[in-house]
Amino acid sequence: LPVSAGPSLAQTPSCQRVAFGMQSALGSMFPAALQQRRFGRRQSTLRRCVASAAVLALALAMVLVSGPKSFLGAIGPRQSGHLSAVTAAGASTMAGHSLGATTWKLQQQGDPRPMVARPSGTSAWILPSVDKDVGEFHSGKASNYAWVQTSESMFIFALFPGKEDDKPNVQLEVADEGTGMIFMVEGQEIINGKLAHAFKPGSEVWMIEEAADGQAFVVIEADKLVPGIEWTSVVAPAVSFQDSYTTKFNVELPQMTFDQRDAAVSETFLHLQRKHAKLKTAAEGHEAAKGDMLTIDMQGYEQGLDGERGAPLEIGSATGLRLELGATGRAGQGLLPEVHEQLVGITLDETRDVKVTLGKRAGSLGGQTIICAMTCTRMQVQELPALDDEFARTVKRSEQVVQAGTIEGIPEEEQGLALTITLPQLRSEIENEITYHSQKQEQATLHAMLEAELLKHVNVDCEWATPRLVNGQANPERFEYEERLSSALHAVAEREGLLASIDADKIDKETWDELGTPKEGQTMAEVGKDPAREYQENYRKVSRKHFRKHVLEFLESQAEVTPVDAA
Repeated sequence: LPVSAGPSLAQTPSCQRVAFGMQSALGSMFPAALQQRRFGRRQSTLRRCVASAAVLALALAMVLVSGPKSFLGAIGPRQSGHLSAVTAAGASTMAGHSLGATTWKLQQQGDPRPMVARPSGTSAWILPSVDKDVGEFHSGKASNYAWVQTSESMFIFALFPGKEDDKPNVQLEVADEGTGMIFMVEGQEIINGKLAHAFKPGSEVWMIEEAADGQAFVVIEADKLVPGIEWTSVVAPAVSFQDSYTTKFNVELPQMTFDQRDAAVSETFLHLQRKHAKLKTAAEGHEAAKGDMLTIDMQGYEQGLDGERGAPLEIGSATGLRLELGATGRAGQGLLPEVHEQLVGITLDETRDVKVTLGKRAGSLGGQTIICAMTCTRMQVQELPALDDEFARTVKRSEQVVQAGTIEGIPEEEQGLALTITLPQLRSEIENEITYHSQKQEQATLHAMLEAELLKHVNVDCEWATPRLVNGQANPERFEYEERLSSALHAVAEREGLLASIDADKIDKETWDELGTPKEGQTMAEVGKDPAREYQENYRKVSRKHFRKHVLEFLESQAEVTPVDAA
Protein backbone atom coordinates (compact mmCIF):
# COMPACT_ATOMS: atom_id res chain seq x y z
CA LEU A 1 0.00 0.00 0.00
CA PRO A 2 1.33 3.46 -0.80
CA VAL A 3 2.16 5.17 2.49
CA SER A 4 3.79 8.59 2.50
CA ALA A 5 6.04 9.71 5.33
CA GLY A 6 4.14 13.02 5.30
CA PRO A 7 0.40 12.48 5.77
CA SER A 8 -0.85 10.00 8.34
CA LEU A 9 -2.16 6.64 7.22
CA ALA A 10 -5.73 7.86 7.56
CA GLN A 11 -4.99 10.78 5.25
CA THR A 12 -3.77 8.51 2.45
CA PRO A 13 -6.50 8.25 -0.21
CA SER A 14 -5.41 4.73 -1.17
CA CYS A 15 -5.72 3.59 2.44
CA GLN A 16 -9.21 5.07 2.68
CA ARG A 17 -10.30 3.41 -0.54
CA VAL A 18 -8.91 -0.01 0.52
CA ALA A 19 -10.04 0.03 4.15
CA PHE A 20 -13.41 1.69 3.75
CA GLY A 21 -14.20 1.92 0.06
CA MET A 22 -13.96 -1.71 -1.01
CA GLN A 23 -17.69 -2.10 -1.38
CA SER A 24 -17.34 -1.52 -5.10
CA ALA A 25 -14.91 -4.46 -5.33
CA LEU A 26 -16.45 -6.86 -2.80
CA GLY A 27 -20.10 -5.83 -3.16
CA SER A 28 -22.48 -6.58 -0.30
CA MET A 29 -19.95 -9.03 1.25
CA PHE A 30 -18.05 -6.12 2.74
CA PRO A 31 -19.52 -5.11 6.12
CA ALA A 32 -21.42 -1.83 5.96
CA ALA A 33 -19.68 -0.69 9.14
CA LEU A 34 -16.40 -0.52 7.23
CA GLN A 35 -17.56 1.67 4.39
CA GLN A 36 -15.66 4.88 3.89
CA ARG A 37 -16.54 7.57 6.47
CA ARG A 38 -15.18 11.04 5.98
CA PHE A 39 -15.53 12.57 9.42
CA GLY A 40 -13.54 15.61 10.50
CA ARG A 41 -11.29 14.16 13.23
CA ARG A 42 -11.26 10.53 12.09
CA GLN A 43 -7.47 10.53 11.56
CA SER A 44 -6.53 9.67 15.16
CA THR A 45 -9.24 7.01 15.43
CA LEU A 46 -8.18 5.32 12.19
CA ARG A 47 -4.56 5.19 13.32
CA ARG A 48 -5.68 3.07 16.27
CA CYS A 49 -7.95 0.95 14.05
CA VAL A 50 -5.13 0.06 11.63
CA ALA A 51 -1.62 0.37 13.10
CA SER A 52 0.34 0.02 9.88
CA ALA A 53 -0.01 -0.56 6.18
CA ALA A 54 1.24 -4.12 6.64
CA VAL A 55 -1.61 -4.98 9.04
CA LEU A 56 -4.15 -3.49 6.66
CA ALA A 57 -2.73 -5.46 3.74
CA LEU A 58 -2.88 -8.66 5.79
CA ALA A 59 -6.47 -7.94 6.80
CA LEU A 60 -7.45 -7.29 3.17
CA ALA A 61 -5.90 -10.59 2.15
CA MET A 62 -7.97 -12.32 4.82
CA VAL A 63 -11.12 -10.77 3.42
CA LEU A 64 -10.38 -12.12 -0.02
CA VAL A 65 -9.51 -15.60 1.33
CA SER A 66 -11.73 -16.10 4.37
CA GLY A 67 -14.55 -13.61 4.01
CA PRO A 68 -15.61 -10.54 6.01
CA LYS A 69 -16.10 -12.30 9.35
CA SER A 70 -12.43 -13.36 9.41
CA PHE A 71 -11.49 -9.79 8.56
CA LEU A 72 -13.36 -8.48 11.60
CA GLY A 73 -11.60 -11.07 13.73
CA ALA A 74 -8.18 -10.07 12.34
CA ILE A 75 -8.58 -6.38 13.06
CA GLY A 76 -10.43 -6.90 16.32
CA PRO A 77 -12.61 -4.30 17.98
CA ARG A 78 -11.57 -0.67 17.62
CA GLN A 79 -9.68 0.48 20.67
CA SER A 80 -11.96 3.46 21.13
CA GLY A 81 -15.24 1.91 20.01
CA HIS A 82 -14.97 -1.80 20.72
CA LEU A 83 -17.17 -2.34 17.72
CA SER A 84 -18.54 -5.82 17.20
CA ALA A 85 -20.81 -6.15 14.18
CA VAL A 86 -23.76 -8.47 14.67
CA THR A 87 -26.01 -9.00 11.66
CA ALA A 88 -29.40 -10.63 12.01
CA ALA A 89 -31.04 -12.68 9.30
CA GLY A 90 -31.11 -10.90 6.01
CA ALA A 91 -28.76 -9.31 3.55
CA SER A 92 -28.58 -6.18 1.46
CA THR A 93 -29.64 -5.91 -2.13
CA MET A 94 -27.56 -4.06 -4.68
CA ALA A 95 -29.84 -1.05 -4.18
CA GLY A 96 -29.07 -1.06 -0.46
CA HIS A 97 -32.55 -2.07 0.71
CA SER A 98 -32.53 -4.59 3.56
CA LEU A 99 -34.17 -7.92 3.02
CA GLY A 100 -34.27 -8.54 6.76
CA ALA A 101 -33.67 -6.77 10.05
CA THR A 102 -30.05 -5.66 10.48
CA THR A 103 -28.82 -4.42 13.84
CA TRP A 104 -25.43 -3.16 14.90
CA LYS A 105 -24.80 -3.70 18.60
CA LEU A 106 -21.96 -2.13 20.54
CA GLN A 107 -20.29 -4.40 23.05
CA GLN A 108 -20.47 -2.99 26.57
CA GLN A 109 -17.27 -3.41 28.57
CA GLY A 110 -16.76 -2.56 32.21
CA ASP A 111 -19.07 -0.86 34.65
CA PRO A 112 -21.01 2.19 33.50
CA ARG A 113 -18.99 5.34 34.04
CA PRO A 114 -20.78 8.08 36.00
CA MET A 115 -21.71 10.94 33.69
CA VAL A 116 -19.70 14.03 34.42
CA ALA A 117 -21.16 17.51 34.87
CA ARG A 118 -22.15 18.95 31.49
CA PRO A 119 -22.02 22.43 30.10
CA SER A 120 -25.25 24.30 30.77
CA GLY A 121 -27.41 22.60 28.14
CA THR A 122 -26.66 21.46 24.61
CA SER A 123 -26.83 25.05 23.39
CA ALA A 124 -23.38 25.59 24.93
CA TRP A 125 -21.81 22.60 23.18
CA ILE A 126 -18.97 23.08 20.73
CA LEU A 127 -19.27 20.15 18.34
CA PRO A 128 -16.53 18.30 16.50
CA SER A 129 -16.31 19.50 12.93
CA VAL A 130 -17.66 17.50 10.01
CA ASP A 131 -15.75 17.75 6.75
CA LYS A 132 -18.98 18.12 4.83
CA ASP A 133 -21.19 21.09 4.09
CA VAL A 134 -23.84 20.96 6.82
CA GLY A 135 -24.54 24.70 6.93
CA GLU A 136 -27.17 24.48 4.18
CA PHE A 137 -29.36 22.14 6.22
CA HIS A 138 -31.41 22.21 9.41
CA SER A 139 -29.53 21.17 12.55
CA GLY A 140 -30.58 20.74 16.13
CA LYS A 141 -29.64 20.59 19.80
CA ALA A 142 -32.05 18.49 21.82
CA SER A 143 -32.07 17.97 25.59
CA ASN A 144 -29.11 15.56 25.63
CA TYR A 145 -27.83 15.28 22.08
CA ALA A 146 -27.09 17.45 19.06
CA TRP A 147 -27.19 16.69 15.36
CA VAL A 148 -26.31 17.96 11.91
CA GLN A 149 -27.00 16.55 8.48
CA THR A 150 -26.08 16.52 4.83
CA SER A 151 -28.21 15.45 1.90
CA GLU A 152 -27.14 11.83 2.40
CA SER A 153 -26.03 11.45 6.05
CA MET A 154 -26.96 12.18 9.65
CA PHE A 155 -24.49 12.94 12.47
CA ILE A 156 -25.65 12.64 16.10
CA PHE A 157 -23.48 13.87 19.01
CA ALA A 158 -23.70 12.87 22.68
CA LEU A 159 -21.30 13.87 25.45
CA PHE A 160 -18.71 11.28 26.44
CA PRO A 161 -17.52 11.72 30.05
CA GLY A 162 -14.03 10.38 29.42
CA LYS A 163 -11.26 11.11 26.97
CA GLU A 164 -10.90 10.03 23.38
CA ASP A 165 -8.54 7.18 24.39
CA ASP A 166 -10.79 5.82 27.17
CA LYS A 167 -12.77 2.63 26.74
CA PRO A 168 -16.39 3.63 26.28
CA ASN A 169 -19.59 1.88 27.26
CA VAL A 170 -21.89 2.60 24.35
CA GLN A 171 -24.99 0.81 23.12
CA LEU A 172 -26.38 1.51 19.66
CA GLU A 173 -29.24 -0.48 18.19
CA VAL A 174 -31.10 0.37 14.99
CA ALA A 175 -34.13 -1.80 14.22
CA ASP A 176 -37.45 -1.85 12.36
CA GLU A 177 -35.81 -1.38 8.99
CA GLY A 178 -33.92 1.69 10.16
CA THR A 179 -36.85 3.53 11.74
CA GLY A 180 -36.15 2.79 15.43
CA MET A 181 -33.10 3.52 17.57
CA ILE A 182 -31.73 2.85 21.05
CA PHE A 183 -28.62 4.89 21.85
CA MET A 184 -27.02 4.82 25.32
CA VAL A 185 -23.74 6.23 26.62
CA GLU A 186 -22.30 5.01 29.92
CA GLY A 187 -25.69 3.67 30.96
CA GLN A 188 -27.55 6.89 30.22
CA GLU A 189 -30.31 6.79 27.61
CA ILE A 190 -29.77 9.33 24.85
CA ILE A 191 -32.34 8.24 22.25
CA ASN A 192 -34.96 5.50 22.52
CA GLY A 193 -37.81 5.56 20.06
CA LYS A 194 -39.06 5.96 16.54
CA LEU A 195 -36.99 8.12 14.21
CA ALA A 196 -38.48 10.92 12.14
CA HIS A 197 -37.28 9.14 8.99
CA ALA A 198 -35.22 6.01 8.36
CA PHE A 199 -31.53 5.20 8.35
CA LYS A 200 -30.20 2.83 5.74
CA PRO A 201 -30.01 -0.42 7.77
CA GLY A 202 -26.46 -1.38 8.58
CA SER A 203 -24.94 1.96 7.61
CA GLU A 204 -24.66 3.34 11.17
CA VAL A 205 -21.26 3.56 12.84
CA TRP A 206 -20.07 5.41 15.92
CA MET A 207 -16.78 6.87 17.06
CA ILE A 208 -15.26 8.97 19.83
CA GLU A 209 -14.21 12.44 18.71
CA GLU A 210 -12.94 15.50 20.55
CA ALA A 211 -14.21 19.00 19.85
CA ALA A 212 -11.96 22.05 19.66
CA ASP A 213 -12.40 22.68 23.41
CA GLY A 214 -11.23 19.15 24.27
CA GLN A 215 -14.69 17.80 25.13
CA ALA A 216 -15.12 14.22 23.89
CA PHE A 217 -18.28 13.14 22.10
CA VAL A 218 -19.76 9.86 20.98
CA VAL A 219 -20.68 10.53 17.37
CA ILE A 220 -23.04 8.43 15.26
CA GLU A 221 -22.86 8.67 11.49
CA ALA A 222 -25.57 6.98 9.43
CA ASP A 223 -26.77 7.12 5.85
CA LYS A 224 -30.30 8.33 5.17
CA LEU A 225 -32.45 5.61 3.63
CA VAL A 226 -33.85 8.23 1.24
CA PRO A 227 -31.18 10.76 0.21
CA GLY A 228 -32.30 14.36 -0.09
CA ILE A 229 -34.89 14.33 2.71
CA GLU A 230 -34.15 17.16 5.12
CA TRP A 231 -34.87 15.99 8.66
CA THR A 232 -36.58 18.53 10.92
CA SER A 233 -36.04 16.37 14.00
CA VAL A 234 -34.19 13.15 14.84
CA VAL A 235 -36.96 11.50 16.87
CA ALA A 236 -40.42 11.42 15.32
CA PRO A 237 -42.95 13.84 16.83
CA ALA A 238 -45.16 12.30 19.53
CA VAL A 239 -48.78 13.11 18.64
CA SER A 240 -51.62 12.56 21.10
CA PHE A 241 -55.30 13.49 21.07
CA GLN A 242 -56.90 15.18 24.06
CA ASP A 243 -60.16 13.90 25.47
CA SER A 244 -61.77 17.07 24.13
CA TYR A 245 -60.78 16.20 20.55
CA THR A 246 -63.60 16.54 18.05
CA THR A 247 -64.04 17.18 14.35
CA LYS A 248 -67.20 19.23 14.90
CA PHE A 249 -65.87 22.68 15.61
CA ASN A 250 -68.09 25.74 16.08
CA VAL A 251 -66.65 28.81 14.37
CA GLU A 252 -67.88 32.27 13.46
CA LEU A 253 -66.76 33.25 9.97
CA PRO A 254 -66.56 36.94 9.02
CA GLN A 255 -68.11 37.54 5.59
CA MET A 256 -68.20 40.58 3.34
CA THR A 257 -71.45 42.54 3.48
CA PHE A 258 -73.19 44.04 0.45
CA ASP A 259 -72.17 47.52 1.59
CA GLN A 260 -68.53 46.43 1.83
CA ARG A 261 -68.73 44.88 -1.62
CA ASP A 262 -70.18 48.08 -3.10
CA ALA A 263 -67.43 50.12 -1.43
CA ALA A 264 -64.81 47.77 -2.91
CA VAL A 265 -66.36 48.19 -6.36
CA SER A 266 -66.20 51.98 -6.03
CA GLU A 267 -62.57 51.83 -4.90
CA THR A 268 -61.75 49.62 -7.90
CA PHE A 269 -63.35 52.06 -10.32
CA LEU A 270 -61.44 54.97 -8.72
CA HIS A 271 -58.19 53.00 -9.09
CA LEU A 272 -58.95 52.36 -12.78
CA GLN A 273 -59.82 56.01 -13.34
CA ARG A 274 -56.50 57.11 -11.86
CA LYS A 275 -54.67 54.53 -13.94
CA HIS A 276 -56.17 55.95 -17.14
CA ALA A 277 -56.23 59.58 -16.02
CA LYS A 278 -54.63 62.42 -17.95
CA LEU A 279 -52.24 64.76 -16.16
CA LYS A 280 -52.43 68.51 -16.43
CA THR A 281 -50.50 71.29 -14.76
CA ALA A 282 -52.07 72.39 -11.50
CA ALA A 283 -53.66 75.82 -11.38
CA GLU A 284 -51.74 78.61 -9.68
CA GLY A 285 -52.11 78.42 -5.90
CA HIS A 286 -53.42 74.84 -6.00
CA GLU A 287 -52.85 73.04 -2.72
CA ALA A 288 -51.68 69.46 -3.19
CA ALA A 289 -54.23 66.75 -2.49
CA LYS A 290 -53.91 63.00 -2.46
CA GLY A 291 -53.70 61.69 -6.01
CA ASP A 292 -51.74 64.70 -7.29
CA MET A 293 -48.37 64.06 -8.94
CA LEU A 294 -45.53 65.99 -7.29
CA THR A 295 -41.90 66.44 -8.24
CA ILE A 296 -39.80 67.01 -5.12
CA ASP A 297 -36.26 68.15 -4.34
CA MET A 298 -35.20 67.23 -0.81
CA GLN A 299 -32.23 67.91 1.47
CA GLY A 300 -31.66 66.10 4.75
CA TYR A 301 -30.47 67.86 7.92
CA GLU A 302 -29.67 66.78 11.43
CA GLN A 303 -32.29 67.85 13.92
CA GLY A 304 -30.83 70.36 16.36
CA LEU A 305 -31.57 70.50 20.05
CA ASP A 306 -34.09 73.24 19.34
CA GLY A 307 -35.88 71.01 16.82
CA GLU A 308 -34.67 73.07 13.88
CA ARG A 309 -32.27 72.24 11.04
CA GLY A 310 -28.73 71.28 11.97
CA ALA A 311 -25.83 70.16 9.79
CA PRO A 312 -26.70 68.94 6.27
CA LEU A 313 -26.73 65.19 5.60
CA GLU A 314 -26.19 63.09 2.52
CA ILE A 315 -28.95 60.74 3.61
CA GLY A 316 -32.46 62.02 2.98
CA SER A 317 -31.33 64.05 -0.04
CA ALA A 318 -32.56 63.73 -3.64
CA THR A 319 -33.60 65.79 -6.65
CA GLY A 320 -36.42 65.29 -9.13
CA LEU A 321 -38.26 62.77 -6.97
CA ARG A 322 -41.61 62.09 -8.68
CA LEU A 323 -44.41 60.64 -6.59
CA GLU A 324 -48.16 60.30 -6.32
CA LEU A 325 -49.22 61.97 -3.10
CA GLY A 326 -50.82 59.47 -0.73
CA ALA A 327 -49.74 56.41 -2.73
CA THR A 328 -47.79 53.51 -1.27
CA GLY A 329 -45.00 51.43 -2.72
CA ARG A 330 -43.23 52.54 -5.88
CA ALA A 331 -45.91 55.07 -6.81
CA GLY A 332 -45.26 56.84 -3.51
CA GLN A 333 -41.47 56.39 -3.83
CA GLY A 334 -41.50 54.21 -0.72
CA LEU A 335 -41.91 57.23 1.55
CA LEU A 336 -43.63 56.65 4.87
CA PRO A 337 -47.33 57.57 5.12
CA GLU A 338 -46.52 60.28 7.68
CA VAL A 339 -44.25 61.96 5.12
CA HIS A 340 -47.08 62.04 2.60
CA GLU A 341 -49.42 63.44 5.22
CA GLN A 342 -47.03 66.33 5.91
CA LEU A 343 -46.95 67.17 2.19
CA VAL A 344 -50.74 67.48 1.82
CA GLY A 345 -51.55 71.14 1.07
CA ILE A 346 -48.07 72.08 -0.22
CA THR A 347 -48.03 74.56 -3.12
CA LEU A 348 -45.73 74.92 -6.11
CA ASP A 349 -42.20 76.16 -5.14
CA GLU A 350 -43.04 75.88 -1.44
CA THR A 351 -40.46 74.28 0.89
CA ARG A 352 -41.58 72.33 3.92
CA ASP A 353 -39.49 70.88 6.73
CA VAL A 354 -40.67 67.30 7.16
CA LYS A 355 -39.50 65.29 10.16
CA VAL A 356 -38.55 61.68 9.39
CA THR A 357 -37.46 58.89 11.77
CA LEU A 358 -34.89 56.75 10.00
CA GLY A 359 -35.11 52.96 9.88
CA LYS A 360 -32.44 50.30 10.45
CA ARG A 361 -31.15 50.56 6.89
CA ALA A 362 -29.84 54.02 7.71
CA GLY A 363 -26.95 52.38 9.61
CA SER A 364 -25.57 54.45 12.45
CA LEU A 365 -28.39 56.98 12.01
CA GLY A 366 -31.09 54.32 12.38
CA GLY A 367 -33.75 55.34 14.86
CA GLN A 368 -32.80 59.03 14.75
CA THR A 369 -35.16 61.78 13.65
CA ILE A 370 -33.90 64.08 10.92
CA ILE A 371 -35.39 67.00 9.02
CA CYS A 372 -35.97 66.77 5.27
CA ALA A 373 -36.44 70.13 3.57
CA MET A 374 -38.82 69.28 0.68
CA THR A 375 -39.42 71.69 -2.18
CA CYS A 376 -42.22 71.09 -4.69
CA THR A 377 -40.76 71.93 -8.11
CA ARG A 378 -43.66 70.62 -10.23
CA MET A 379 -47.28 69.77 -9.54
CA GLN A 380 -49.82 68.03 -11.75
CA VAL A 381 -53.38 67.04 -11.09
CA GLN A 382 -55.09 63.96 -12.47
CA GLU A 383 -58.02 64.52 -14.83
CA LEU A 384 -60.14 61.44 -14.26
CA PRO A 385 -62.05 59.98 -17.22
CA ALA A 386 -65.82 59.84 -17.10
CA LEU A 387 -67.41 56.56 -16.09
CA ASP A 388 -69.11 55.58 -19.36
CA ASP A 389 -69.03 52.84 -22.00
CA GLU A 390 -65.94 54.30 -23.68
CA PHE A 391 -64.10 54.12 -20.37
CA ALA A 392 -65.15 50.44 -20.01
CA ARG A 393 -63.73 49.68 -23.48
CA THR A 394 -60.47 51.48 -22.66
CA VAL A 395 -60.08 49.36 -19.54
CA LYS A 396 -60.86 46.13 -21.42
CA ARG A 397 -58.40 46.98 -24.23
CA SER A 398 -55.69 47.59 -21.64
CA GLU A 399 -56.41 44.24 -19.95
CA GLN A 400 -56.34 42.35 -23.25
CA VAL A 401 -52.99 43.84 -24.24
CA VAL A 402 -51.56 42.25 -21.11
CA GLN A 403 -53.39 38.96 -21.71
CA ALA A 404 -52.08 38.75 -25.28
CA GLY A 405 -48.53 38.63 -23.93
CA THR A 406 -49.21 35.53 -21.78
CA ILE A 407 -49.11 31.84 -22.69
CA GLU A 408 -52.88 31.52 -22.20
CA GLY A 409 -53.60 34.59 -24.33
CA ILE A 410 -56.99 36.31 -24.53
CA PRO A 411 -59.82 33.96 -23.46
CA GLU A 412 -61.81 32.77 -26.45
CA GLU A 413 -65.09 34.00 -25.00
CA GLU A 414 -63.65 37.53 -24.67
CA GLN A 415 -62.44 37.89 -28.26
CA GLY A 416 -63.75 41.22 -29.60
CA LEU A 417 -65.25 42.16 -26.24
CA ALA A 418 -63.11 45.33 -26.06
CA LEU A 419 -65.20 46.76 -28.92
CA THR A 420 -68.62 46.14 -27.39
CA ILE A 421 -68.37 46.02 -23.59
CA THR A 422 -70.53 48.47 -21.65
CA LEU A 423 -70.05 50.07 -18.24
CA PRO A 424 -72.70 47.84 -16.57
CA GLN A 425 -70.91 44.78 -17.98
CA LEU A 426 -67.59 46.01 -16.60
CA ARG A 427 -69.21 46.63 -13.22
CA SER A 428 -70.61 43.10 -13.24
CA GLU A 429 -67.13 41.71 -14.00
CA ILE A 430 -65.63 43.68 -11.14
CA GLU A 431 -68.37 42.56 -8.74
CA ASN A 432 -67.79 38.91 -9.71
CA GLU A 433 -64.03 39.25 -9.22
CA ILE A 434 -64.47 40.88 -5.81
CA THR A 435 -66.95 38.17 -4.77
CA TYR A 436 -64.57 35.43 -5.94
CA HIS A 437 -61.59 36.87 -4.07
CA SER A 438 -63.76 37.52 -1.03
CA GLN A 439 -64.83 33.88 -0.98
CA LYS A 440 -61.22 32.72 -1.36
CA GLN A 441 -60.26 34.95 1.55
CA GLU A 442 -63.16 33.64 3.63
CA GLN A 443 -62.08 30.05 2.97
CA ALA A 444 -58.48 30.87 3.88
CA THR A 445 -59.74 32.50 7.09
CA LEU A 446 -61.93 29.48 7.87
CA HIS A 447 -59.02 27.08 7.34
CA ALA A 448 -56.79 29.18 9.58
CA MET A 449 -59.47 29.07 12.28
CA LEU A 450 -59.83 25.29 11.90
CA GLU A 451 -56.06 24.87 12.15
CA ALA A 452 -56.01 26.90 15.37
CA GLU A 453 -58.89 24.87 16.83
CA LEU A 454 -57.25 21.60 15.83
CA LEU A 455 -53.98 22.47 17.56
CA LYS A 456 -55.93 23.15 20.76
CA HIS A 457 -57.03 19.49 20.85
CA VAL A 458 -54.01 17.69 19.36
CA ASN A 459 -50.71 17.67 21.25
CA VAL A 460 -47.47 17.50 19.27
CA ASP A 461 -44.33 16.99 21.34
CA CYS A 462 -40.97 17.13 19.60
CA GLU A 463 -37.48 18.58 19.88
CA TRP A 464 -37.41 20.42 16.56
CA ALA A 465 -34.43 21.51 14.56
CA THR A 466 -33.04 25.00 14.38
CA PRO A 467 -34.11 26.05 10.86
CA ARG A 468 -31.45 26.90 8.32
CA LEU A 469 -31.17 30.41 7.01
CA VAL A 470 -33.13 31.30 3.88
CA ASN A 471 -31.93 34.48 2.20
CA GLY A 472 -29.97 35.22 5.36
CA GLN A 473 -33.02 34.94 7.63
CA ALA A 474 -34.76 32.30 9.73
CA ASN A 475 -38.14 32.25 11.46
CA PRO A 476 -38.03 29.56 14.20
CA GLU A 477 -41.58 30.29 15.39
CA ARG A 478 -43.08 29.87 11.91
CA PHE A 479 -40.92 26.81 11.28
CA GLU A 480 -42.10 25.08 14.46
CA TYR A 481 -45.74 26.00 13.80
CA GLU A 482 -45.62 24.46 10.32
CA GLU A 483 -43.99 21.28 11.63
CA ARG A 484 -46.52 20.95 14.46
CA LEU A 485 -49.40 21.54 12.08
CA SER A 486 -48.10 19.03 9.53
CA SER A 487 -47.72 16.37 12.23
CA ALA A 488 -51.22 17.06 13.56
CA LEU A 489 -52.81 16.98 10.09
CA HIS A 490 -51.14 13.67 9.28
CA ALA A 491 -52.31 12.16 12.58
CA VAL A 492 -55.90 13.33 11.96
CA ALA A 493 -55.82 11.94 8.40
CA GLU A 494 -54.76 8.58 9.81
CA ARG A 495 -57.28 8.65 12.67
CA GLU A 496 -60.23 9.69 10.50
CA GLY A 497 -59.46 7.27 7.65
CA LEU A 498 -58.53 9.95 5.11
CA LEU A 499 -55.25 8.44 3.93
CA ALA A 500 -56.97 6.42 1.21
CA SER A 501 -58.33 9.61 -0.38
CA ILE A 502 -54.84 11.12 -0.82
CA ASP A 503 -53.56 10.24 -4.29
CA ALA A 504 -49.85 9.37 -4.06
CA ASP A 505 -49.49 9.20 -7.86
CA LYS A 506 -50.97 12.68 -8.19
CA ILE A 507 -48.54 14.02 -5.58
CA ASP A 508 -45.63 12.46 -7.45
CA LYS A 509 -46.82 13.90 -10.78
CA GLU A 510 -47.28 17.38 -9.33
CA THR A 511 -43.82 17.15 -7.79
CA TRP A 512 -42.26 16.49 -11.20
CA ASP A 513 -44.37 19.32 -12.66
CA GLU A 514 -42.93 21.64 -10.02
CA LEU A 515 -39.40 20.51 -10.85
CA GLY A 516 -40.07 21.08 -14.55
CA THR A 517 -41.36 24.62 -14.06
CA PRO A 518 -38.68 27.25 -14.81
CA LYS A 519 -37.80 29.51 -11.91
CA GLU A 520 -38.42 33.23 -12.18
CA GLY A 521 -36.10 34.74 -14.77
CA GLN A 522 -35.38 31.38 -16.45
CA THR A 523 -36.69 30.08 -19.77
CA MET A 524 -36.25 26.42 -18.86
CA ALA A 525 -35.92 24.42 -15.67
CA GLU A 526 -32.38 23.50 -14.73
CA VAL A 527 -31.10 20.65 -12.58
CA GLY A 528 -29.27 21.92 -9.50
CA LYS A 529 -26.25 20.52 -7.71
CA ASP A 530 -28.37 18.19 -5.53
CA PRO A 531 -31.24 16.69 -7.58
CA ALA A 532 -32.31 14.31 -4.81
CA ARG A 533 -32.74 17.17 -2.38
CA GLU A 534 -34.60 19.29 -4.94
CA TYR A 535 -37.04 16.45 -5.55
CA GLN A 536 -37.62 15.82 -1.85
CA GLU A 537 -38.14 19.52 -1.09
CA ASN A 538 -40.77 19.78 -3.83
CA TYR A 539 -42.36 16.48 -2.83
CA ARG A 540 -42.62 17.70 0.75
CA LYS A 541 -44.29 20.93 -0.36
CA VAL A 542 -46.79 19.20 -2.65
CA SER A 543 -47.52 16.40 -0.18
CA ARG A 544 -48.19 18.81 2.66
CA LYS A 545 -50.49 20.84 0.42
CA HIS A 546 -52.55 17.72 -0.32
CA PHE A 547 -52.71 16.61 3.31
CA ARG A 548 -53.76 20.09 4.41
CA LYS A 549 -56.42 20.34 1.70
CA HIS A 550 -58.00 16.96 2.46
CA VAL A 551 -58.00 17.28 6.22
CA LEU A 552 -59.26 20.87 6.31
CA GLU A 553 -61.98 20.16 3.75
CA PHE A 554 -63.04 17.23 5.95
CA LEU A 555 -63.09 19.43 9.04
CA GLU A 556 -64.97 22.12 7.10
CA SER A 557 -67.66 19.59 6.18
CA GLN A 558 -67.99 18.63 9.87
CA ALA A 559 -67.85 22.14 11.36
CA GLU A 560 -70.75 24.32 12.43
CA VAL A 561 -69.98 27.61 10.65
CA THR A 562 -71.89 30.75 11.63
CA PRO A 563 -71.52 33.70 9.21
CA VAL A 564 -70.98 37.09 10.81
CA ASP A 565 -70.47 40.52 9.25
CA ALA A 566 -66.83 41.35 8.64
CA ALA A 567 -65.56 44.26 10.68
